[in-house]
Amino acid sequence: MSATSQTIQLDTRGAGDDVRAAISRLAFRRRLWRACALVSFGMACVFALLCLIGVLDYARPLTRGLRIGLVAPLLSGAMALLTYAVWLLVERRRLSERAREVER
Repeated sequence: MSATSQTIQLDTRGAGDDVRAAISRLAFRRRLWRACALVSFGMACVFALLCLIGVLDYARPLTRGLRIGLVAPLLSGAMALLTYAVWLLVERRRLSERAREVER
């Protein structure tokens, strides 16, 4: 048997796993930072509006119905923002989309 007629068998089953894991880890980290920034900005806005409502209530006392009418949309918007941030973290994307996101 000559050296040219022998076939070399290589095990390539797990070769791309480390690349996939690295891309997934980097994409999750990017989404985590994006979600944290979104939540912190949203909570700052909610807190500012809540302080504005408090100053308005201090300057001119509001009725209970009006207070509820002002605070309820604010809290529901905050809950929607938190839900969207959690959705950003748990959403599964294809490997190509994750790589494209990391590349940006």
